[in-house]
Amino acid sequence: MGIKDLNPFLRETTPDCIKEVSIGDFNGKKVAIDTSIYFYKFLYKNDRYLEGFFQQIFRLRVNGLIPIYIFDGAPPPEKNNILIQRKEKKLETKNAITEMQTKYDSIEDPSEKKKIFFELIKMKKKLIFVTKEHNDKLKEMLDTINVQYIQASGEADLVCGQMYKHGHADIVMSDDMDLLTSGSRKVFRNFFITSNKVLYYDLDAILNTLELTSEQWVDFCILCGCDYCDRIPSLGPKNAIKLIKQYENVPNILENTKDKYKIPDNYIDNYNKSLEIFKNTDMIEFTYKPITHPGFVGIENIISMLKENTNLTEKQIMNRLNVIFGN
Repeated sequence: MGIKDLNPFLRETTPDCIKEVSIGDFNGKKVAIDTSIYFYKFLYKNDRYLEGFFQQIFRLRVNGLIPIYIFDGAPPPEKNNILIQRKEKKLETKNAITEMQTKYDSIEDPSEKKKIFFELIKMKKKLIFVTKEHNDKLKEMLDTINVQYIQASGEADLVCGQMYKHGHADIVMSDDMDLLTSGSRKVFRNFFITSNKVLYYDLDAILNTLELTSEQWVDFCILCGCDYCDRIPSLGPKNAIKLIKQYENVPNILENTKDKYKIPDNYIDNYNKSLEIFKNTDMIEFTYKPITHPGFVGIENIISMLKENTNLTEKQIMNRLNVIFGN
């Protein structure tokens, strides 16, 4: 989910800090990738998610960037409420699909039947689940083509932020806005495997424009509403930014506006837990894999795997592998 309404707020108030750039301008940079985001994007398109990741790696490598994939671990207990909401929403979608399927089976008119058929396809795409098998197959491919990845013990976005803060990544790539809250200060969004263009978010420029400190920025984002702390009713980004500038932090805001806003009973506890999560500075130790050509036998195994899981021809696979391995 990320930070509620943050992106439209930034696009309106800090447009000069969000630019469409060519990823080739970042040649030689290391990119930490929030893997789960792209699982959903690629699976939404079709079942050939490995092809999506292979093409993504090729697009990054042909422009000189070094990808490092970060896999989600177990979510923290603070996220239970949002996970329950998502589960309930998927259950509603399942029930709606069942009802629509019954309607589809009972209709005889071809044009109406066709219309419902395509509606069913759209609804079923909302029920995408990323399984352990999906993760294992992607890791196998990354191992095969010698691309670095990290299995996080917790949420991948937090590890991405840690990697940036500790200099293990120069940029973070995701479509979730909470990356800008958990330590990532240079973020790529709207990455497509068919384009060299991305949206580039520069947090330092954003903070300078909004005249906020890093600490105030985190408080502002929590006020907007995040996965670990719901938004205070009637308090959106525009009001939140005014209050942060007036009272400097969330505890002061709660103390001075308790008669104006209906503050949930557990809000301060959730705020403190969110603050602790976003400011976590622990770093996972890992070593980089050298990018080396696997040799003839290894190439044969890689080609076989990719031909089985993609629609690419052997020539297309070889052309991309030559780029990935730097030939």
